[in-house]
Amino acid sequence: SVISEFIASDILKLNNFDKKVFKELFDEDESVILFWDALDEVSPEYEDLLNILFKTIKEETEICQIISTRPEYSDNLAQNLNAVVYKIAPFDAEERNQFLNLMLIDYKLDEETKNVSLDKIKKFIEKTEKKTMGDGRTVNTPIMLKMIAEAALDTKNIDLNNRYLVFKSFVDKRMTTLRCNRLENISISEINPYIAHQIYALKVVFGISEITDNSLDIFKEESKVVLEHMASYGILTIFNGELEFIHQTLAEFFVAQYFIENIYNLQLD
Repeated sequence: SVISEFIASDILKLNNFDKKVFKELFDEDESVILFWDALDEVSPEYEDLLNILFKTIKEETEICQIISTRPEYSDNLAQNLNAVVYKIAPFDAEERNQFLNLMLIDYKLDEETKNVSLDKIKKFIEKTEKKTMGDGRTVNTPIMLKMIAEAALDTKNIDLNNRYLVFKSFVDKRMTTLRCNRLENISISEINPYIAHQIYALKVVFGISEITDNSLDIFKEESKVVLEHMASYGILTIFNGELEFIHQTLAEFFVAQYFIENIYNLQLD
């Protein structure tokens, strides 16, 4: 069908074999479920196109669609598609404590260190919830709790003062664990990985496609070696031959970092 061809070729960009398999399943198997993840991360210029696509699939096929997005986008989407909305709530206090205790077990901490870390985490969450009028969505999710826990265990961060430092601690840890690779006799490690991630973040968040920093010319090639090197930090992943952030909030962090360092000329410790 025209719909399956468009999805396979223009959205998923599948190779010939995968395209054939996808189209056969899409056109002939009514049990197929399409899962559209992180709709809120799509560039606004494609919003109308995707709404038309979702509506067309719903009206012209029997295929079930599941669309994930941030809560603030879900109501409009549901209204446009006349769809049912399920909202995933953040952890409550008991669930949060269970998650943190299970996670900290992996660190094999002694009881005193564990309790100190939990106290840091609790104080940071209370401070954040107070600033956000009790809105726990900003901190009571698995990825944020993991970041907060890692920051609490970082001896350099005596106090967790804000979310920027939590993200910075999470990123710093990954930036310092990379082994040096070489590409065409140029040490990739000589290029500031923060700048490289900031450039990709600007591209993701604002659609800026041109790399203007001459020190990053090497990344224009986006060869397999370069992509694998960038993904090895654990902040970006490779999907369909392109780099993607493992979570949109990390892209937003690098954009904030770029603005702070290059526009406002500040250094936050």
